[in-house]
Amino acid sequence: MTMKYYMKEDGFSTDLNFGTLQVVTPLDEEYGLGYNPTQLLASSLAGCSSLTLNMVLKKRRKKYDDISVTAKVKTNPDERNKVEGVHVHFVIKSDDINEEQGKKLLDIVYKNCPMMRSVCDSIEITESVEIHPSVEA
Repeated sequence: MTMKYYMKEDGFSTDLNFGTLQVVTPLDEEYGLGYNPTQLLASSLAGCSSLTLNMVLKKRRKKYDDISVTAKVKTNPDERNKVEGVHVHFVIKSDDINEEQGKKLLDIVYKNCPMMRSVCDSIEITESVEIHPSVEA
């Protein structure tokens, strides 16, 4: 996959299938001008691991109503805000999965998520999971 970026007044942008992705500095992000690279890294990890979890649950025929994920980034201000770690936390709404199974799912996700595997040698990746009962409408 090749992505070409073009310099703009407030950063760089690339045109993707669903629109333009604007990459800006954290200062410009505050003004709503685009996404900063740290947000994109966290989004890549949260998104890829969530998709991997979703595929694993479907393959194992586990019933669930919802999955939500948060990504918390740890940076080092003494090293120009170098990203040192990302913690990914999943909340799964299911009556078909218990806490022990949830923890085992994390191992499978970590081993099978391409984004996590790509950065795990340079960034500390940690995961946690909560299992909540399904909510019936």
